[in-house]
Amino acid sequence: MKFRKFLYPSALVIAMSTLTFGLNNTVKAHDRIDHENKVHLYWQGNYDVSNYVDYTKTLSSDKKSIEWTVSFNSAQEKWVYPDFSVFLPTGVKAPTQITYEHHYWDGTVRSNTYENTRWHYDWKTQPKNFTQEFDKFPGYTGWSDSLYKFYALKNQGKFSRVLVDTYGREDNTYFSHKLVWKFTTELEEGYAEKWNDLPFLAGIKQNNPLAASFPSYKGEFGK
Repeated sequence: MKFRKFLYPSALVIAMSTLTFGLNNTVKAHDRIDHENKVHLYWQGNYDVSNYVDYTKTLSSDKKSIEWTVSFNSAQEKWVYPDFSVFLPTGVKAPTQITYEHHYWDGTVRSNTYENTRWHYDWKTQPKNFTQEFDKFPGYTGWSDSLYKFYALKNQGKFSRVLVDTYGREDNTYFSHKLVWKFTTELEEGYAEKWNDLPFLAGIKQNNPLAASFPSYKGEFGK
C-alpha cells in the first residue's frame, strides 16, 4: 500500500501553519489545466491530482439531468481524517439522494445511499456558510491564477451549492480506500443545452494539524 507523506512537527510545519490560505492569500501555489481542460489545484504533491480526486458527468437519456460520478483517493493511499467537498454549478437543482461506494483493496465494495451529504450549503440562502467552505477547501491550496478564476465564478453566482462530508474523526480511523459519490442533478429551465458548459469543482483535504493537508481539487471553469 502506498502512503501519503506525513510531516511531523518541525520548523517547516510551524512556519507553514502560520500561512493563511484564502481569498486574501498571496502565496503562490500550484495549478494546471490538462488536455481535457480540467483544472488541477494543489499545494503539495503531484501536479496531476486525478489519483486523489476525479469526476465524470453524463447527460441523462431524457436530457433533463446530469449524472455525476466523483471519485476520491483512487490510489488508495492513507489519509488522516479527510474532508470531501463538491461545488455544484448554478443551473442544476440539488440532488435528492447520493450514493456512497466504498471500494477496498480486497475488491469488496460497500454501498450506502443517503438523502444528502452530512453538510450542504446553498449559495443564495447561505452565502456565508458557502464562502467559508470555499475558503476552507479549494482556498487552502494557496493563491494561483486558477483559484482566482474560481473565486471570481463564485462571486458571480456561478456555483449554487456545496456538498461536504468527512471520514475517520469520530472513529479515530484513517482513510485508505477509494470513495465514490454518485448522484443526479436535474437541470434548471434554460440549461439543457448548456449542461457541458457549467463550472464544477471537487476535492479532498487531509485534516490533521500535525501533517500536511495535501489539498487536492479538480474542476472546470465552464463557458
